[in-house]
Amino acid sequence: MVDTKKLEEVATLLNKQSDSLNKTLQKIQDKLNSLNVGLEAWASGWLSNESLAMEEDSRGNIITPFPGATSRARVVFCGYARTGRGWGLAIRPAVVYYDAELCYLGEHNGDPQPLIETPRDIRIAALEHIPEVIGQLQEKAEQAIEAIEKAKVIADEL
Repeated sequence: MVDTKKLEEVATLLNKQSDSLNKTLQKIQDKLNSLNVGLEAWASGWLSNESLAMEEDSRGNIITPFPGATSRARVVFCGYARTGRGWGLAIRPAVVYYDAELCYLGEHNGDPQPLIETPRDIRIAALEHIPEVIGQLQEKAEQAIEAIEKAKVIADEL
């Protein structure tokens, strides 16, 4: 007979922590939204990786938009973007192609979706990427300020 008592204890604790995770993510999202940055930012690493078979033509040659790519995977990126529910922490699926040395972003598959509505394992994996997303937001805001300032100078010179 299999004893599930320990699993029951762990599951209870996991569910409690998951509720805390949702509150933490909502708090971070609310703070970012209050800043009204209005710019997208995405972490460079991905949250999950599902290997996909490479496509082949009728002669068995690999079809890839990136010469030399030997593998591809469906991945999920974490970021801050406008979703169907407004601005917030988000995920965006994509397909990447890679070889032994390089990785190439193929295409994004679909619109950004709210992170808070994703499966638990994705929300947990996103935690380590949130500091990078916040840093990217700051960098993009600084770049936007610089671009606006340059445009003002050009307008003043006309």
